Amino acid sequence: AAGYLHRDIKPGNVMIGPYGETLVVDWGLAKTVTLPDAEGSFDLGYRPVNLDDREVSIEGQVKGTPAFMSPEQAHGQTDLLGPRTDIYALGAMLHMLLTGKTLYPGRTATEIVYELRLREPTLNPDHEPLPKALLSVCRKAMARTPDDRYESAQQIADDLEHWLADEPVSVYRDGISTRTRRWVKNHRTLVASTA
Repeated sequence: AAGYLHRDIKPGNVMIGPYGETLVVDWGLAKTVTLPDAEGSFDLGYRPVNLDDREVSIEGQVKGTPAFMSPEQAHGQTDLLGPRTDIYALGAMLHMLLTGKTLYPGRTATEIVYELRLREPTLNPDHEPLPKALLSVCRKAMARTPDDRYESAQQIADDLEHWLADEPVSVYRDGISTRTRRWVKNHRTLVASTA
């Protein structure tokens, strides 16, 4: 929303502050993006610090952490980079929080980028009993094409807040039993007096 593209959103770059605030750190790959009310774009030119082979940031056209980078980053399509690039990384983080695993668990950065370029993601490969609404949020955030993703991080936050409040999310239509249970829960007085 402020006109910055982080390009390396991952769990290691997101911290919870002492008062519960979320802090995004390590802006070494960040660049400004042209928004309707912003002008210009420039690359800050910083170089990332390599942590280990799975967390390495690839130099050159491909920049970011492979396990959390978007397909357009993996392909080096810099003309397609925009806010939805970071949306993909947020979806990858959510997937990791839900499953405990990255989406493309290669052993090396090159392996992960290769898988990301060629293989369609399989969310929840172990078929753990995860809420379908949350998996739908992941799918939307991690769509292969940027135009198919959420438009903003606020939309993901809104859907997650709706899910936490046991309300419907925008990207998944609950079954009739879930909708009925939710309606009864929200109208207890009416249901009790009718019964």
